[in-house]
Amino acid sequence: SGLESRVSELNSQGSYVASTFLDSAGSVAVESVADWLNFRLCQWAFKRNMKLGTRLSPGYGQWSVIEQRGIFGLLPADRIGVALNEQCMMTPVKSISFCVGIGEHLEALSGGQCRYCSLEECAYRREGT
Repeated sequence: SGLESRVSELNSQGSYVASTFLDSAGSVAVESVADWLNFRLCQWAFKRNMKLGTRLSPGYGQWSVIEQRGIFGLLPADRIGVALNEQCMMTPVKSISFCVGIGEHLEALSGGQCRYCSLEECAYRREGT
């Protein structure tokens, strides 16, 4: 929430470029943490002869963001200071939730998150998916 406060402060001061860069850095940081955690899960699964599925988050493709409620129902998010508002958006905003399948007989997946997204004309769509 400190980052969000600073971004708002910079915006109110008219420092739009600085606020945009700081906000972008926060987004990259939270996504990097999710990538790191996914990598650690992959290592954990590999040591146990299991496979890991694709990391997906509510709000990707056709998976409704309302499904955040199910994830939050399983986890003690309040212990780390994350909450859901009525629209199922997390606060602080620079937060991320995701699910990933883990199992011995999990089918190997290819194409990453784009494979499950219905936005075929998306500018961020990865090649071959």
